[in-house]
Amino acid sequence: MDWYYEGNGEQQGPVPEAVLIDLYHQGKLTGDSRVWRQGMSDWDLMSESFPSLDQVICSGCNEYVDESSIVPAGDLSVCPSCKDEVLQRMREGIPLTQDSNFREIRENLPITGPFFFDCALALLQTAQPLTVSTPSLGAQLGKSSGLGS
Repeated sequence: MDWYYEGNGEQQGPVPEAVLIDLYHQGKLTGDSRVWRQGMSDWDLMSESFPSLDQVICSGCNEYVDESSIVPAGDLSVCPSCKDEVLQRMREGIPLTQDSNFREIRENLPITGPFFFDCALALLQTAQPLTVSTPSLGAQLGKSSGLGS
């Protein structure tokens, strides 16, 4: 959809929406810049037509949050409500990626939800190969039985 915008005191456009957003991110438009597209009754502020422009997606919950409240965590950006969980995962050495969305994974588990998921993760992270050695039956009984010595 094509947009018009006010630039240098004059009407500019039409431009595709992607170009309009690029102009905003380049600093050529601000939240107070006036924009209009076909179907709108009047010109609107850029910030009202595009309320998520100053928001980023949290790597933990995939929700839009204000950029000013984002907490950097390695290569990720997380919201304050995900911060503690992400930091704990980092301490435990659980790899985190931009598409982790660990909150969605935890909340959609069918068994017992987050508690089960946390326990399973802890088990998988700390699991060591199990070596079992069993003495012969004779050694267990303390006598020589001739059964596998």
